[in-house]
Amino acid sequence: MLYPEYDHEYISEQMSLRDPQAESLTILDRIMGITRLSKDTSPEALLREITSLYPICKDFERAFPSITFALATGVGKTKLMGAFVTYLYTCHGIRNFFVLAPNLTIYNKLIDDFDKPDNPKYVFGGLDCFSQKKPRVITGDTYREQLPGQMGLEESVNINIFNIGKINAEMRKDNLPLIKRLSEYIGQSYFDYLAGCEDLVILMDESHHYRADRGMAVINELRPLLGLELTATPQVEKGTKTIKFKNVVYEYSLAKAIVDGYVKEPAAATRKDFSPGNYNMVELDRLKLKDAIRLHRATKVELEVYAVNESAKRVLPFVLVVCRDTDHANEIKEYITSADFFDGYYADKTIEVHSNQRGQEKDENVTRLVGLERDDNTVEIVIHVNMLKEGWDVTNLYTIVPLRAASSQTLIEQTIGRGLRLPFGKRTGNAIIDRVTVVAHERFDKLIEEANNESSIIRAENIITIEEDDDSEKDKESVTAKTHYQIHIDEMEKKIHHAQNDESKEAIIQEIAVTRAVNKAIVEIMNPPQQYPTKTALVTQSEIVPATPPASITTAGLAKEDVKTRIFKQAKQNLVAEGHLTLVDTEKELEQRIANVFQPLIEQRIRSTIDIPDIALIPKVERTYGFNDFDLQFTSIYTSYRVPSATLHIETLKDNKVSVLNDDTGEVLTDTLEDMLLMELLNIGDKIAYNDQYDSLWHKLIRQALAELHKNMTDGEVINANQGFNVGK
Repeated sequence: MLYPEYDHEYISEQMSLRDPQAESLTILDRIMGITRLSKDTSPEALLREITSLYPICKDFERAFPSITFALATGVGKTKLMGAFVTYLYTCHGIRNFFVLAPNLTIYNKLIDDFDKPDNPKYVFGGLDCFSQKKPRVITGDTYREQLPGQMGLEESVNINIFNIGKINAEMRKDNLPLIKRLSEYIGQSYFDYLAGCEDLVILMDESHHYRADRGMAVINELRPLLGLELTATPQVEKGTKTIKFKNVVYEYSLAKAIVDGYVKEPAAATRKDFSPGNYNMVELDRLKLKDAIRLHRATKVELEVYAVNESAKRVLPFVLVVCRDTDHANEIKEYITSADFFDGYYADKTIEVHSNQRGQEKDENVTRLVGLERDDNTVEIVIHVNMLKEGWDVTNLYTIVPLRAASSQTLIEQTIGRGLRLPFGKRTGNAIIDRVTVVAHERFDKLIEEANNESSIIRAENIITIEEDDDSEKDKESVTAKTHYQIHIDEMEKKIHHAQNDESKEAIIQEIAVTRAVNKAIVEIMNPPQQYPTKTALVTQSEIVPATPPASITTAGLAKEDVKTRIFKQAKQNLVAEGHLTLVDTEKELEQRIANVFQPLIEQRIRSTIDIPDIALIPKVERTYGFNDFDLQFTSIYTSYRVPSATLHIETLKDNKVSVLNDDTGEVLTDTLEDMLLMELLNIGDKIAYNDQYDSLWHKLIRQALAELHKNMTDGEVINANQGFNVGK
């Protein structure tokens, strides 16, 4: 042992590991204690030993021994990787490590965390074993610059960090990744050098992303001693089926992390007595954005007070707005940076980040994105398309606004995960700054319902459980039903392989060609190109007329002699066009070959086909619509209309604790009430025509509506009602 004082407990203490991290390190120590790892170690024998200790581990799922530690987002997987490296080096003399990242974001983050001691998240900080000489980090961008004298230094710990996404891209392009190509410096490929290391250990971050990538086939060839996988999601989706990892040895779920206080408390917010049906999509987006700012401002004040009272670091929160696509993001940014949104206060405090950005704009926004946690950060709103992916580790995200989002499960699994990390390393006891809130007006009930589901990641204690193998799917296979014609063709093609000589094979090939030509002719005659007449005689509004032209025929029509003649001629033309006339001596012989298969094919088609006619409804005349003068008849739609409350209802997803945030916006609208209602009418678009003919009618109806509303509401209440009231419904 290189460092006698070092063991897993000493490392846990020196690195101040959290309980789940320390337990993971203890498990690795137990596994290393039951085997003497080498490249000759039998994976099968090792698997049996590990399964006896941890029954949920049933299969390595790799060409080498590989085990998964499933830790919830925000618990500290990167620091655990540093602890693994430290333990394997100090306790077992392992010096060569290969760290895999699934994308560029995590790749860059890992380089910073493993290679920069001035980084607050440096994983080896405070460790005596690396105080004099830190591990040597080689990356996917620098490995080709390594000199022979630097390779395999006995006193050096070598950490190779690569982006498997780049390896995949290189394989698609050239079929040989750069890492496997000859290096002029070392006289072999870097891949061959790594494969030759007798003590190589692979660490895979967010391993659920590349369990079936092409790059993993390359990684299997390295034949490492051991693979250590880390993920918060120990399962992958394949179609509609969820496939759980079989090599998990330890799982610490999000549900446990919430209870133990290692992450923020996830919560959802909506307006009290909110009715989504009273808003169109644009109105809903804008309302959610304004309410998100109310939450953001309340959080910002609490963080400022906490920093002063506790002499803690200053934390500046920000809001993440998730848009549907780039056009939607541009639309949202234009609104947020306009004077209509809090008088333009956030115009210079908003950035938009998506993959379509290029050049200077992209560089500037990425720079500001990276600096979000700095105490001089000025960004308070980040607009993003889809979702910032794993590896984007920030602790000051407190408010998330998914606009026009997908499913409730997606909101929980993907959205909330971005804001779980705690800025002070622990909870403070202040409910506002210990939670991350999703503004989910239109999906609030479904979000709460999903979170309350026992299988939800908010409540499920474990994703991986000990259960018997499910063999129900093993004997299933996909079967496609074939037509009688296709079965006949398949049988003839099988005969080719059993033919006695070349002459017999040629005869079968000719028969197949003729059969296909006849079948093609039948299809062409029955389904000619659609040629609808340019003018249609007027029919009654409910009359149904054939959609196919008169030239088409039904299956029963195939028995008619004139139709048979057309099919015969068409089949002959098909064969000639395909060059099959040269297969026989005379045209008469060709016709005879057609005749041999012609009648059986037609009879089989008649027996096995049921005609389903195409139909079309053709209107008799073009309709136009208009309105006669009328007065509004007031029903409960006005007299009992519920004014939407401005009070925000906030509910934690784990224990359903409820809190409220009262209205403090004092927002003033400059439009008159009449103009506001008129704009709602115009927003309906083509459904209502606004022109000189109806100008007076609309204004009359609006005045009648306002008069009725004012019987039970103040001007302020009417304004609130109008914000949620779609007059077109």
